[in-house]
Amino acid sequence: MYKTSQLALTDEDIALIKKRSNLPLWIIGISCLVFDAMFLLFIDDKISLILMAICIFDLMMSIPILILYRRGKKDVDAGYKLFIHGEIDKKELKSTGKTTTPYLFFGGEKIIVSYREYKSVEAGDKVEITFTAHTKYAINFRKL
Repeated sequence: MYKTSQLALTDEDIALIKKRSNLPLWIIGISCLVFDAMFLLFIDDKISLILMAICIFDLMMSIPILILYRRGKKDVDAGYKLFIHGEIDKKELKSTGKTTTPYLFFGGEKIIVSYREYKSVEAGDKVEITFTAHTKYAINFRKL
């Protein structure tokens, strides 16, 4: 059994959401710059082919940057966060090969939490979680 409600996003929540979505952007952006520099500094043949390879690589890397930016912006633009109070139905680790994402389930609600939070609870425990409206990332977590 669980109960959900909507709460307004605070400035701290907005800062946390932006921080979470900006970190991958910085990592991808810096890797693009390193790749570009390697091509320009270490390859001397045919500058037009080098520039074309750089442009194609940067264009390909702009797609995940755009997706990550829009996901974070969608949560901030919503202007609210969701609050859930109740008993955990089940917990699950989903592996996609390179990464493992911890989930907690409350009825039909599936929420992404940190691994530390995942390990601190079991099915049947009562918790309070505040999470983003669209990406379902936990902002605040408290075991009762």
